[in-house]
Amino acid sequence: MGESRGARIRRNLIRGNDVGVGVTGGAAPAVEENDIAGCVFGIVVSDAGSDPLVASNAIAGCRSAGILVDGAAGGVYEGNGVTGPGGVGIRVEGAGTFARLLGNRVTGWTRTAVRIAGGAGAECRANDLRDNPGVAWRLDGAGDVRRTGNLEGEAAGPGGPEPADPGSQTSLNVPLTTSDPAPD
Repeated sequence: MGESRGARIRRNLIRGNDVGVGVTGGAAPAVEENDIAGCVFGIVVSDAGSDPLVASNAIAGCRSAGILVDGAAGGVYEGNGVTGPGGVGIRVEGAGTFARLLGNRVTGWTRTAVRIAGGAGAECRANDLRDNPGVAWRLDGAGDVRRTGNLEGEAAGPGGPEPADPGSQTSLNVPLTTSDPAPD
C-alpha cells in the first residue's frame, strides 16, 4: 500500500451521514479500516492537492456513491470493499483528477461499479467488479484511463472467484488506455 503524509482516520464505525469521511483542502491522510454504511457518500476526496491513501475500508449501502474523487484530487484507493445498492460504487470526476484504484471489490451497484468522467483519469488495476446489476465501467469523457487485470461479469458460486474460462461470463481486462489509437 502507499504511504500517508498526514493524519490517520482509522477503525471508525460511521452510519447514516451525508458524507462518511471527507478529505479536502490538499490533505493527505490515511483513511483505513473504517466501517461506513448508509451514507449519501461513503468517502469524498476533493480539491487540488488532496492525495490520501484510502485502504481496507468496508463501505456499504451509500445512496449516491461509495467513493467520490473530484475537484483535481488524487490518491490511492486500495483493497476497499464497496458494496451497493446505490448509484455508483466509485466515481472519479473532473479535469485534473487522477485516482489509482488498486485491488478493490466493488459489487451490488444498480447503475455502475466504476464511473470515470469529465476529463478525469485513473489507473485501474486488479479490481473485482463482478456481481453488479448495472454496468462494470462507464467512461464519460474520461481522460487517461489505464485498466489492467480487472474482473468483470458474475462471480463463480458461493466458494468465491474461480479462474475465467472462455465460456464464462467473467472477463479479465487487458491493458487499455482511452487515449490509445484503435488497432489497424
